[in-house]
Amino acid sequence: MVRLAYRLLQRKVPEYWKRHLDRAMNLSAKPARYVPLRGWVGEDKRLNWMYTQDKPSTMENQIENRKTHHEVELIEPIEEWTIQRGDRVEILVGRDKGKHGIVRDIVYQRNWVFVEDLNLQYTFRKEIGQLIAQEMPLDVSSEVALVDPRTGKAATKAEWRYTETGKKIRVLFPSGVILTPEKMFEELADGVCPQTYIANPQTDTTEKQLERTTYEANLKTFEEDVMDNMDIVETRTRGKTYWY
Repeated sequence: MVRLAYRLLQRKVPEYWKRHLDRAMNLSAKPARYVPLRGWVGEDKRLNWMYTQDKPSTMENQIENRKTHHEVELIEPIEEWTIQRGDRVEILVGRDKGKHGIVRDIVYQRNWVFVEDLNLQYTFRKEIGQLIAQEMPLDVSSEVALVDPRTGKAATKAEWRYTETGKKIRVLFPSGVILTPEKMFEELADGVCPQTYIANPQTDTTEKQLERTTYEANLKTFEEDVMDNMDIVETRTRGKTYWY
């Protein structure tokens, strides 16, 4: 059933998840209130949404945004990201400077990347009596750089180029190496990764069931269609109907 819903949303309503996230993010707005002699007054100004490592569709992110008012953080957007999930990068700042790691997650709204098991922050939790390690964000423009597979060092520059066949590729400079990650994870708007999704034969709809025709259009009325499905034979003739 999950797979069927995914297929329908992908084909029929491609912007469903975007609208769903927009509605979830608008929950941080102050609700309308009733004012005597004026009626219901709505609040047009809403709280600024704070993007974190958690997706906006998760309950953790929504709870975090309902706590307090967040100040506006001015961020210069990046038009074309040369760093993607699954890339090997080198950290340029901090205690892990010079170490290589794999990009685990990206927050495009804040120019953040998270590298697996690097740039960790440890916090002690009294309720469980343990130190919890959490990966902290790194600025993609100044704190990380792609690793050149030929030299094993950080590349000075990366650009998008086009081949003779029109394929879009990434080129590292100064070596000119074409970067092709071993495995790219394409995450959809709802957080589902098609490459790592494992179908469940007990709950998911198969491809054969999706292609099966379950309804054929005809010119019969609703009553006639029900009678045919229930093998009811009607020998009487319907009277003529006149419209004036």
